[in-house]
This record gives sequence, structure tokens and C-alpha cells, in this order.
Amino acid sequence: VPKDISRLGSSAILKVNVKKGGQDWHWLVWDHKRQRILDPRIPPFKRLRITSALLIGDNEQEQHGK
Repeated sequence: VPKDISRLGSSAILKVNVKKGGQDWHWLVWDHKRQRILDPRIPPFKRLRITSALLIGDNEQEQHGK
């Protein structure tokens, strides 16, 4: 996963803030079209440690607004 998540080239579900043992973690969504993170946690995390990403959507379709 790149440090700059805007380089993913697609929207993605991100696994973040994995705690010791790997059983406790948080997820959020990278919205590539809007270039922002969507976090269901209230309040959202201020510091994110991204460990993996599941790409969703097609970058070419997102760029052309389909």
C-alpha cells in the first residue's frame, strides 16, 4: 500500500490500525473520485496506519463519470 493513498488509482476498502495480535483492527473507505477518506468511526481516527487495501471499482470508469 503506498504512503500516499491517492496513488492507489481506485477506490478501496482499507484495513487500518491493526493492534497487537492482528485480531483487532478498523476499516475505512478511500473514495478515489472525491479524493477523501470515509470513516464510519465517530470521531474518525486522526492517525491512520494502513496495512492493506482491497481495491473496489474501476479507475477508468470513475474518471469518466460512468
